[in-house]
Amino acid sequence: MGVLRTEAAIRCYKCSVARYVHYINETIRLCEDFDHSDKYIVDCPYSTLCMKRIASAKISDTISGIERDCASQKSENQKLENRTWHLEVTIEEPYEEGCSELNDKGGEEH
Repeated sequence: MGVLRTEAAIRCYKCSVARYVHYINETIRLCEDFDHSDKYIVDCPYSTLCMKRIASAKISDTISGIERDCASQKSENQKLENRTWHLEVTIEEPYEEGCSELNDKGGEEH
């Protein structure tokens, strides 16, 4: 499997639960302001699926957050060809379409 070309890429909505602490060269849009407008759409050249993650935690009240993005499918590996190492980028298919639920209650198992 080779690199997925940009013209074959899908487009997804992208927004975050919170602004990141570290600096990245990208505009961070918060999901709390999400309005399905074009300003939230990004190209996903290394994805075949979009992702929407909903998380909630009950502390004293229930706190919820949503994150939208391209599905994480890009894999980078070094490949030896003709005695020279080259970066090989592939798109993995680790996901099935649909929803899944993880209810780990946020704690460690003992």
